[in-house]
Amino acid sequence: GLEGVVAVAAGEVAEPFARWMAGRRRAISGLVDGVHLESSDLVLDVAGGDANLTRLVAMETGGSVVSHDLSWSECQAARAAATESVRGDVRHLPFRNECARLTVAFEIIEHLQPWEVP
Repeated sequence: GLEGVVAVAAGEVAEPFARWMAGRRRAISGLVDGVHLESSDLVLDVAGGDANLTRLVAMETGGSVVSHDLSWSECQAARAAATESVRGDVRHLPFRNECARLTVAFEIIEHLQPWEVP
């Protein structure tokens, strides 16, 4: 039946995605290598989705993280994984200037129109 075909297709997608995510995690670890923050230093992940990569940055730097996303369900997923999350539009961030010691944005560029990218 179709169950076997769907399972094979899902496996064919899952493996490349897992390799791609592992590569992203290695790249991000390299980017923040040597960044050492105090636990009181805020790391803001703009458009951080479910905060999967946000948590990696926290682990690598020692900072305290807040994830931000437009999607209510992504914010809920971040909170379910014990990461503080704030819902909002990236074009009008709901944070005061200079509140974060480090700001990252790994999950956003593909969602913006060319005229929205500085």
